[in-house]
Amino acid sequence: MVTQRPVVTLRRYVGMTYESALNDYERDLPTMAESGWFPVAQSWGWDTMTSSGWLVGGSSWKPGPGTLAVTYRREGPGPA
Repeated sequence: MVTQRPVVTLRRYVGMTYESALNDYERDLPTMAESGWFPVAQSWGWDTMTSSGWLVGGSSWKPGPGTLAVTYRREGPGPA
C-alpha cells in the first residue's frame, strides 16, 4: 500500500497584531520552503470567540489576538 503525502497544509500564526503574526510567518517561511512547502494563500482575522468587540465608525473592532492563516502547497519531492 502506498501512502500519499499531503499536497496542502494550513499553518496558523497568532499575534496581537497583523505585523507580529507576519513576523512569525516570515521566520517560519525558510524552514517550510526547505521542506518543499510554499505559500499559496493567506487570510488574517481576529479571534471572534474570546474577544469582545466594539462598533467603531460603522465597522467592528476586536481587541485581542488575531490569526494569520497561511495555506502551503508541497512542490517537488521534499524530504521523505
